[in-house]
Amino acid sequence: MEQSKIFTSSDVQEVPGGCEDGTEVGEEDGERFDEQDHEFVKEIGFHTRCLMDLVPTLELNIAISGEQRREAMHAPKSPFSVSEPAHVYISLVRDKFKNADDRLVERLGEASW
Repeated sequence: MEQSKIFTSSDVQEVPGGCEDGTEVGEEDGERFDEQDHEFVKEIGFHTRCLMDLVPTLELNIAISGEQRREAMHAPKSPFSVSEPAHVYISLVRDKFKNADDRLVERLGEASW
């Protein structure tokens, strides 16, 4: 988070950070950061700020979708009863689709009747 603050601050004058040997990045050949590098850092800062602004919205959407998923899993099942004439069709569906869920077979049999 601290590293993102460096890039998101609006008063960045040059690219922060350095190499393990203590030299600044890009200093190996005596070169300093030019205007293009400065613009690149500003762009990264802009994009990082935009993403950070979206974090609360993304977190809220994740929480809402999680709640909806939990509610759907624990939603009460609607009562469904099979009529007597549909039993013939239910047995036909069950014979044709042996691995089908029983509730699906019953609904298909009822719909076919």
